[in-house]
Amino acid sequence: MSSHVTLNTNFQEIKFAASPFPAATNAATATAKIMATPITRAMEMNNWLQEHVHKVKFAENGLPAELNRMLAQTQKSLTEIRAQMEAYIEKISKAVGCDCPPQETASHPDVKSVQIRCMYYRMLEELLLTEERTSKGASIGSLLLTESFHKGVLVAATETTLFVHNSVTLMFEEILDLVDISAFDFWKLLPAFLRFDPSMPSPIVHHFGEIESKILELLAWQRRSPIYELISHMLSSEPHDSGQIRYAHERFFKKMLQLAATHIEEITHAMNLRNDTIKEKIWEAAKVCLSAETDLLIDRHVDQLILCGVYAVCKMEQSKERGAQSKKPPACKSYSFNDIVASYIGLNRTRGRVTNALFQSVKISEGRNGDIIEFYNTIYVPRMKSALSKLCLDPGWQPGASLETIAGRAKIGVLAPFSPLRQSLGDPQQSQGHSGRLGGAIRRVGGAAVAMTPSKFPASSPLVSRAMATPIMTPRTRKLFAYAESPAPQSHGGNSTPNFLDQPKKTYKNILMDQLLKQSMYRH
Repeated sequence: MSSHVTLNTNFQEIKFAASPFPAATNAATATAKIMATPITRAMEMNNWLQEHVHKVKFAENGLPAELNRMLAQTQKSLTEIRAQMEAYIEKISKAVGCDCPPQETASHPDVKSVQIRCMYYRMLEELLLTEERTSKGASIGSLLLTESFHKGVLVAATETTLFVHNSVTLMFEEILDLVDISAFDFWKLLPAFLRFDPSMPSPIVHHFGEIESKILELLAWQRRSPIYELISHMLSSEPHDSGQIRYAHERFFKKMLQLAATHIEEITHAMNLRNDTIKEKIWEAAKVCLSAETDLLIDRHVDQLILCGVYAVCKMEQSKERGAQSKKPPACKSYSFNDIVASYIGLNRTRGRVTNALFQSVKISEGRNGDIIEFYNTIYVPRMKSALSKLCLDPGWQPGASLETIAGRAKIGVLAPFSPLRQSLGDPQQSQGHSGRLGGAIRRVGGAAVAMTPSKFPASSPLVSRAMATPIMTPRTRKLFAYAESPAPQSHGGNSTPNFLDQPKKTYKNILMDQLLKQSMYRH
């Protein structure tokens, strides 16, 4: 394979080697970003947007001059795709026009609509110029006619413009629907988009980092996604190894696994769980679940599976210690599901996220949702019983033992690497500089400021923007995680523990897990 990765190959067979998020050029730049106020950030973004809009120079045919040149060289015509994109722009304009002042009429169109159109052509022109330099013009023709590429550029232009205007009348998922592109296909464009201008303001970079996180943890796993089609095919065939999966999917799975590792590190830190062996067991349970029981992710959130794994491992470890009647200090204290959820909510509320529906509305079966405890008891434990026994009840357990158990039936082998948790957080060599761009290597875990070393929370993580302390959470970014079916979060004063269930169900007593514990191999 060629060592040069072009934008065209990203849409055919994606090969991203490094983090898509640009790094700060120097310490002074990073310091300036940290000290910026909401007003100066808004001014910076508005000036940046206006600068790019004014750079677009349309020719008589309504296309930018550079785009006309490329079309002439490749002898290609954009007539059909251009008409389609203009129709999408018109649909978007009508949607965002809902919040226009009355004086903005057809003769005075909404400035956002004008900017979206200009940014679409501006990004298209710049990305194609970059591709022309990279591929020496070899792939420009095919890229010009790739419909998903044009749709991805239009989504990026729309989301950028609305974010700068702090508009919440048309949200990200609604833009995807209007343009008729899947979250996964848009994800392919993200690295190229974030590199299209090295001076892109850090709030925009952060916002698209949050979008990537949501795609990886939720949107790409919805039933209409290409990822669902791939998993459905895998579930009906023999186990696959990495070489049998398209590189685009493999790269996606690796980034999602990196996100899962980051989430586990975050939640265990918030729980004050420091035992590395227990954390490795949680990590291994997650890998078994994701690689061998991958369909559990469909129409669910990856964190729902992670939290179930955290609870299962902690419960079994704590029960095992009680049964062994050891005089040593317990390696794992007793955690209720509410304890774990409270730690998770604490993490996300400091970032302006609303997570109630994550626990109250979990898919149980087609057309029926329940709470996370019902999901845990009726679905998660039965599917994970064998792996959990190997993890927690086998006195001879060694890291990787559970992965060897499921090796023959893992549908997605790339999701079950033998690498330990810390190594799965990313390449520390890629972390230099990026953390400064997003506001410095200081993050908040459980309400406390923690200085992060590059090797612990690397910038190459897909969740890097979430891991760092967020300087400002705009309503548009917050809306990404305010689930539509979720009620407004209730305030919990003092040190009270929020109960994520409206009415805790006494009928759920972890019966299945108790049965599993009775089979414990540590009993004599």
